[in-house]
Amino acid sequence: MATASNVPLVAQRRPLGSLFILTFWRAGQFIGALFTIVLLCDIFPPRADVLTKAVCVVTATLLSITFHWCAYGYADEKGITFRRYFRQHFVPWDQVREAHWGGWDFARLVIVTAHPVEGSRRIDFHYSDRVGMWRAFRRQRTPEAVCWVQNRVNAHK
Repeated sequence: MATASNVPLVAQRRPLGSLFILTFWRAGQFIGALFTIVLLCDIFPPRADVLTKAVCVVTATLLSITFHWCAYGYADEKGITFRRYFRQHFVPWDQVREAHWGGWDFARLVIVTAHPVEGSRRIDFHYSDRVGMWRAFRRQRTPEAVCWVQNRVNAHK
């Protein structure tokens, strides 16, 4: 019989978000930034006018800001460990202020943290059926990991 003391730490981790979606968003950011740089440097022969360049820069900036919040990680007894880009971040439970499930229309868990120095931060964990949640999606149930995180946040309030 397995107890909490003899179960490996990896088995106690609850995955948050989808690595597939995070990779998709980051690839979109990279392609948008690359396209903007190419357009601004006038690398292609048909030189774009100033309005086209401005629209591309604004669009790339908005995409970067919108997708910056996306993350992938896991939750355990100590807190939430996640990656946005390359570096791994950790937020202990006493700094997690809110946890909201966006429902299956948005399929994301939004975490709001309260850091004593940095202030509040928002972290979005987007879900897809690639993380084994297709049955939950069809039944419109909240994923188990999301319920567990919400219970942990409510217990620390």
